[in-house]
Amino acid sequence: MNCDVEGTDEFADWFTDLGEDEQVSVGRVVELLVEHGPALPFPYSSRIETSRHHHIRELLEFLAWWGSSALVQRLGYFLDLHGMATPEKARRALVDLLRPHSKIQLGSRGKWGTTGRLVRPWNVVENVPRDVLISREEQLRHRVVFDAEERTR
Repeated sequence: MNCDVEGTDEFADWFTDLGEDEQVSVGRVVELLVEHGPALPFPYSSRIETSRHHHIRELLEFLAWWGSSALVQRLGYFLDLHGMATPEKARRALVDLLRPHSKIQLGSRGKWGTTGRLVRPWNVVENVPRDVLISREEQLRHRVVFDAEERTR
């Protein structure tokens, strides 16, 4: 079974910024995804039935197996950026997978540069403007607006 796997420009930029060994490693997994599609076998996927949060446990297993601090950093940043509820144990497990003193740029250095706000605990340099990361609708959902009456209380 061969599946079509589509990539984005952002993925291409990210992939280009990887070192040669990392590109080979990512390329192997993409080839497996093309070959197996949604039936991609363990260790790339597994179903852990013993947890209410089996999807999170699967993800943590995969991240530990993969061994990429940058992937964990981007995932943690993404979860926080979108205000996604993450069980505290899972959040701690993600932080534990970070390589000490590892700092990454969120976007391609060639396109976005290397400066920006450092977001902890993920050690991600937010070098991409937020309006690029989050749609206008998403920004409005996260915005808190007080009316004049509430401000005077």
